Amino acid sequence: MSTLSTKYDRSFALIVGINAYEKLNPLLGAVNDASAVTDLLRSRFEFRGENIFVLLDQEATQRNVIDHLEILSQKASPDDRVLFFFAGHGAPRTNVSGVDIGYVATVESELNNWGTYLRIEDITRFSNLIAGKHIFFVFDSCFSGLAITRDRGLNLGVSVARWITDCMTHRARQVLAAGLADQKVGDSTSDGHSIFTSYFLKALSGAATGSEGEIIASQVMAYVVDNVQKDTRSLQKPAHGDILGSEPGGDFVFQYPNLKPFVVPANREGGVNTGILIKSGQKMSFAASGVITYDGGYHFTNPDGMLCTYKGQPLAHPQALIPVVWEHDEAYKTSRIKLGIIGSLIGWVGAYSEERAFLIGSERDIIADCEGYLHLAINDAKTKYGDNQGEYQVTVQVI
Repeated sequence: MSTLSTKYDRSFALIVGINAYEKLNPLLGAVNDASAVTDLLRSRFEFRGENIFVLLDQEATQRNVIDHLEILSQKASPDDRVLFFFAGHGAPRTNVSGVDIGYVATVESELNNWGTYLRIEDITRFSNLIAGKHIFFVFDSCFSGLAITRDRGLNLGVSVARWITDCMTHRARQVLAAGLADQKVGDSTSDGHSIFTSYFLKALSGAATGSEGEIIASQVMAYVVDNVQKDTRSLQKPAHGDILGSEPGGDFVFQYPNLKPFVVPANREGGVNTGILIKSGQKMSFAASGVITYDGGYHFTNPDGMLCTYKGQPLAHPQALIPVVWEHDEAYKTSRIKLGIIGSLIGWVGAYSEERAFLIGSERDIIADCEGYLHLAINDAKTKYGDNQGEYQVTVQVI
């Protein structure tokens, strides 16, 4: 049985874009492509700024790229996701067996001086050193299709909920490349991006969204491949697939479905990041159930924070909870209804603050007034979660 969670703990990215090569012909759109991908990861998918490493032009040396891959290998944990994006020159080298080996050019690369290039395989091999369960390599460079060892198809015929669960609990090492192994790819077009990156950005912006709001790497790859090869300006066919280390069912998830049940453990301080990206003005509908204990079992309560027992003495039968709540100054505060109700189900969008937090209870509709990922938590005095037991079951619908 997989020990991986159905959620991500953290999101990391290494973004490389090079226009101003020192000894190769310059490009027009690579830096713009890299910057646009960076902005989208931050704004739509909540990749935190401190976990996104961006190397543009003179920063994108061979040593710097390798060093930052090493940083990812040290930082990423098993329940994290990692995205690598490269926009720049690529080149093939034929070995003594007649097999082409793919390379990407860093800023100091020289024509035919292969020691100044990076082998694509050396980049993707870092997937064996990076612990994150999902790693997605995206190469917008010539001949980058040489990175791929096997193709993959979409998971069809199963529910989205089942699909997402399979995606999240199995490892994935995926590659999307701008062209096949024998193809050159185009540079900047009229929108300031390469044809490949233009469709990649459209896919992440919503064009590849699934039936329940999910955005999965397999869907993104299928969208990009289909649209790039149909584009009349294009002479390339992107390639996509898996590399060594992928497990059947694993898939990089950019965005979770908009409707999903969640379990919120009573002993988890800081709550649960649902992975649902909320936009300002959206309506969130909640329904919650369950009974938990805190203070070593002395207090017995439901999502509204209504007590059944107090210091071991029954106040009411668990099926007939009376409206007694315990407010505590050290609990997480909410600005909407009551402050610091111990045992209550609360939520917030983006980073926690009293202004952003709201009491959910057993049933509630909330209109979001900010943007970010939705978090759910059981309220308690901070640092006092260790003796809590039980969980709440929560269903969230975003309209």
